[in-house]
Amino acid sequence: MIKGWKYLLIPVAIILVLILFRKPIVSIMAKGYKNNNPGNIRLTFDSVGNKIIVYQGEILGSNNSFRTFESMAYGYRAMFSLLTHYVNTEGLNTIRKIISTYAPSSENDTESYINEVSGLTNIAPDDIIDITDTDFFQQLVAAMSYQENGIEADMTDVNSGLNLLYA
Repeated sequence: MIKGWKYLLIPVAIILVLILFRKPIVSIMAKGYKNNNPGNIRLTFDSVGNKIIVYQGEILGSNNSFRTFESMAYGYRAMFSLLTHYVNTEGLNTIRKIISTYAPSSENDTESYINEVSGLTNIAPDDIIDITDTDFFQQLVAAMSYQENGIEADMTDVNSGLNLLYA
């Protein structure tokens, strides 16, 4: 008999539970990952109930508050698209201005959110940002995704989302 076999039982049991009960585990995942919406972008409607914006790759989901996307890449694409709008159309050109709009204090600890994203990107909250710097733009979106979900972003998905935006 193999010495120490009993120390293998717990890891093997955990693996079996993960395999056998994947669906319940997925159901307790961060909502942004469950909906392929790493930015937790909300559904927005006009006065007659029509969606104001429909993002590429958006699909009908079961959540009445947050958008659902066909893949994480499309969820990241939507984040890139929304942040591009913020910077280019609304003039929100600092982390503080972006996060204050994206995650208002009525729903979030906005100052903590700003500080976390600032720290993860190594950009001061009030420094002007450059979203044409694709490395920085990906860091920004990954940092916001982390703040929204508590899970590090898969940079392959982030990069795919940026590529979809520019396709």
